[in-house]
Amino acid sequence: MGVEVEFFVVREDGGKPVFADPGIYFDGWNVTVQSQFMKELITAIADAGINYTKTHHEVAPSQYEINIGATDPLRLADQLVYFKIMAKDIARKYGLVATFMPKPFWGVNGSGAHTHISVWKDGKNLFQSNTGKITDECGYAISAILSNARALSSFVAPLVNSYKRLVPHYEAPTRIVWGYANRSAMIRIPQYKMRINRIEYRHPDPSMNPYLAFAAW
Repeated sequence: MGVEVEFFVVREDGGKPVFADPGIYFDGWNVTVQSQFMKELITAIADAGINYTKTHHEVAPSQYEINIGATDPLRLADQLVYFKIMAKDIARKYGLVATFMPKPFWGVNGSGAHTHISVWKDGKNLFQSNTGKITDECGYAISAILSNARALSSFVAPLVNSYKRLVPHYEAPTRIVWGYANRSAMIRIPQYKMRINRIEYRHPDPSMNPYLAFAAW
């Protein structure tokens, strides 16, 4: 499993959170506001041994994404918890607040924790396909997740606030379906030309307890 962790880095104004930067998707470092915070955070997670692969500004103002690369589920859960703690602590040094609330602001995208999943046996990825179609094993995994989607919500979207994120028009899943490119689907199949090697489960958000959530899947 690997996970794309989205989160907001905000300021407080009169006890209320407000945007700390006006950035947009892939807007670089927002050098006037967040560069030092993000540089220190990236250095810290690398020093901690977290399998960090990339980061970028997300769609909403003050929203960022950190990608933690594929590893076994227990190790990934550890790394996700460590990352959240470090992000909060380092933000505080700069007079900022790192929040992993799924939908802290109405009218902009919420924060997800899109989880990329593959299943391996004897060194072989059972989801690997070069035909543009999913394997049988991949289909079984998708079916199992979708058929238990409502029950899994207790683990992957545990807050009342989680359901403010799961609404149309904000790149969050709104249907218990899967698809090859639809970002409103609960499970998206990343596809590069004809190559498929994993599924992207878009239901989870960063407020989840990853140990419970990963075990439930």
